[in-house]
Amino acid sequence: MRALGRAVGRWAMACPERVLILGSGGLSHDPPIPSLATAAPEVRTRLIEGGVLPHSARMTRQNNVMGEGPRYAAGQSKLLPLDEKWDQMLLDGFSSGDLTVLDASDDDAITATGGRGGHEVRCWIAALAAMGEGYKSDVLFYEPIPEWLTGMGIMTATPA
Repeated sequence: MRALGRAVGRWAMACPERVLILGSGGLSHDPPIPSLATAAPEVRTRLIEGGVLPHSARMTRQNNVMGEGPRYAAGQSKLLPLDEKWDQMLLDGFSSGDLTVLDASDDDAITATGGRGGHEVRCWIAALAAMGEGYKSDVLFYEPIPEWLTGMGIMTATPA
């Protein structure tokens, strides 16, 4: 992700216009969606290749996710708990310019700690890598929000 981010950063610096780079995604979260490792073959193909999800299937998935939030907040969910320590470790690393915080973690370790959705932090890494070495950053907000099934954070960064 860092290599991708650095490439995007080089492109952005060469543009005559100002370029806004966004990295989005949740921190720790384990949404009630199919897992690549255990998905049925047709679901696995859609997860990898994309494609149209029929309206009825999309509505079923949406209702399942929306219904899980209250169960999760009430402690009645089987989803992996939010991990505030993992989230803070990432935010501390990112804000100090250390984009190697997950280098020792393989995909299984990220899933076990940050949940199936925890892999989205790679978008943060790519966006921050685009800022270049010595970027300046500020964590504006962090809060675990059980009803939304995720640790929510907002961070800004500007090139040095």
